[in-house]
Amino acid sequence: MKNFFVYFFLFLSCFIQNSWSDNFIINNIVINKPWIKSIHSGQKVTSGYLEIINNSKSDDVLLSIESNFAKNNQIHSMNIQNDVMKMKHLKSGLLIKKKSKISLTPGGFHLMFSDIYEELKNKKYLFISLNFKKNGSIEIPFQNK
Repeated sequence: MKNFFVYFFLFLSCFIQNSWSDNFIINNIVINKPWIKSIHSGQKVTSGYLEIINNSKSDDVLLSIESNFAKNNQIHSMNIQNDVMKMKHLKSGLLIKKKSKISLTPGGFHLMFSDIYEELKNKKYLFISLNFKKNGSIEIPFQNK
């Protein structure tokens, strides 16, 4: 009986540690530190950020994203043209080269959510599905900051 409790608490501590982690894994893809920019009342647009590491032996593509809080969910690039910052919807997805990482950060690649359905400011986490061409789909919590 004593061994049961030792194993139970060991299992429980591993589960708790993993559930509080900022890292998520789907096959050969690691997703680090996902967060979404919190919005103010009445705001209908926000953006999300994360780091994607491709540990596989082949390239993969983040094809699309899905959420239950916005009508439009897109992957964007951002660059400066003639001193004006411009966003572009990446309709074919975002390439993640083999054995490399890519960071989605403010001012660069990012996830864009528009036509938001509901008030999000009181939610600590928002769940977003990431759909990869080769490694499948994963739904992960993005911290609402």
